[in-house]
Amino acid sequence: MASTNNQMKYLKILFLFLISTPVLAQESLSDLLNNAMAQTRQGSYVYVTNSQLQNASGLSAGITLLEGFAQDSSVDVRRKSYYLATKLSELNSDQNTLIQLSDIIVTGISDENSGIAGSCIDYLKEFNRANVSNATLSSLVSALTQNPPHIEELVRLVGYLNPDGALNVVSGMAGSDSLSMQIKWSCRLAMMRMGDLQYEDFILQRVQRLGVNDDVVYEVLPDLVYSRSPQSVTYLVELVRSDALDCQPADMEVSGNITCAYRVMEYLGAILQDFPYAVQDGELQTDDYPAALAAVRTWIDQQNGNYQLILDQY
Repeated sequence: MASTNNQMKYLKILFLFLISTPVLAQESLSDLLNNAMAQTRQGSYVYVTNSQLQNASGLSAGITLLEGFAQDSSVDVRRKSYYLATKLSELNSDQNTLIQLSDIIVTGISDENSGIAGSCIDYLKEFNRANVSNATLSSLVSALTQNPPHIEELVRLVGYLNPDGALNVVSGMAGSDSLSMQIKWSCRLAMMRMGDLQYEDFILQRVQRLGVNDDVVYEVLPDLVYSRSPQSVTYLVELVRSDALDCQPADMEVSGNITCAYRVMEYLGAILQDFPYAVQDGELQTDDYPAALAAVRTWIDQQNGNYQLILDQY
């Protein structure tokens, strides 16, 4: 009986506590952004969590506020605004919202701070073409003609998003005598990504001449992955089939060389539909790479060269 009375007292106290606890008002996105930017102006690092962004009310008003912050005189505030616009894009699936956010981010490509410009190029690589407005696409093409910083990355972004009229501009740059070979290399890759294969043989021949080693796998092959061209995919498949021990293991305590196929199949997993294994953050989701490689090779044989490419990701 005493135990029952104690339980009743506990429940009564708990009930009184709950009904007396005030319900916190939902914070608006505008208030969250204003507070974050005020602290940023003071030189404080402000970490805004995904939970805060997701739970904040007034998305439309917050996006309008971000547009203003993106034009602020403070470099730190502008940098923060583009970063938060990108974070919001990762948490939203509404197309109109994503278009508004990409419209904000693209303005950063012409920012006088080259660090901000480079970051905004990277941010836009995460957007699907359908979530980028025609105005933003056009502005990207126009930016190419203004010799901006990070032009090699910008031209690759343009190749991925493939705006109307971009191919003519990029093609002209690819054959220009006034641009460096590095820039023209990126232009030719972008053309391949947009479906113009006139430089495909040129690119593949130079890559194949390098042979295969760790440097090539990590620094050069990503260019072929980006291009999504038919010969590029065929060459990557050949490397997955190869047992040549031309690469070093990631674990420095492991002696001897390993096949480069392990890393290359991770590249293929990111660009081929219905691949046997998921790839997350560049890594194949498996604990048994030898078994995975065998399964991937079997899957490749079954495709008979008929692969469906993932084109809506950078």
